[in-house]
Amino acid sequence: MTTMTGAAKPSISLTDWGLMLALSVFWGVSFVFAKVAVAEVPPITVSFIRIIGAALLLWMVMLATGLRLPRDIATWKAFVPLSLFNNVIPFTAMYWAQLHIPSGLGAILNATTPFFGVMFTALLTRDDRISTDRLVGLIIGFTGVVVMIGPDLLSQIGIDVLAQGAALLAALCFAFAAISGRRFSGVPPVTVATGQLILSCFILAPASLLVDSPWTLPAPSWNAIWAIVVLTVFSTALAYLLFFTIIARIGATSVLLVTFVQPLWAVTLGALMLGEILSPPQLIGMMGILIGLAAIDGRPARAIRDLFRRN
Repeated sequence: MTTMTGAAKPSISLTDWGLMLALSVFWGVSFVFAKVAVAEVPPITVSFIRIIGAALLLWMVMLATGLRLPRDIATWKAFVPLSLFNNVIPFTAMYWAQLHIPSGLGAILNATTPFFGVMFTALLTRDDRISTDRLVGLIIGFTGVVVMIGPDLLSQIGIDVLAQGAALLAALCFAFAAISGRRFSGVPPVTVATGQLILSCFILAPASLLVDSPWTLPAPSWNAIWAIVVLTVFSTALAYLLFFTIIARIGATSVLLVTFVQPLWAVTLGALMLGEILSPPQLIGMMGILIGLAAIDGRPARAIRDLFRRN
């Protein structure tokens, strides 16, 4: 295993934006399907099933491509914080929170992840520094998330403090995990994803057995089963392949921008699949998110400046 220290921050290419767009879809739908799953299956057990299923899928991908799991103790030790902060704690905390707070408020709290990422980057690393343009873009993007989902949800902050704190804890963990994932430069993304999921299984298995006693639970409906399948295949296995690929390409704080785009998919899919009408605040919020991402990317602003200079 090699580590990343002091490297210059890579620029975000159109390919990188495409990868982040795909990741935002896989993670964006997870809010809806998680809400369906935890209505019938306890949060810890949902997390365990999701993780062990994804670990098996990715392990089969590794076998099919001739890759092998690491054999050195140092790499497996490095997987421990990644497992805790990328899977065990945030999945369980967010699932439990979704039992008590609206999914929209959960999405708003989850959109604080890039801010935690900026904070951890400044405190723990010497590269990937935040610029003024990126900070302004973060603020605009977060404002767009709030406007699109509904500012009225902010009035509920403080009503169920424990659940909201759990959602914020999940966002904080995801940010720390992204920083931790930078350590695995030179390790194939599928290997990193599989390794941290396998460790997560060993951590969550006893918790699920002791806390939830899943053998005593009634059989879930097909809706809950299919929700867990989607969470396993798309929101975990495929999502983590993209997640660690993007970190290796453009860094930790950039990949966290996906949390801004996730609510956009929930609203858009609702309009396309359920016939829901997009309200003016939702359209304004979408524009805010896009403007924020454009400010973070920097290229549109540079193109406008170059145009004025030529004229």
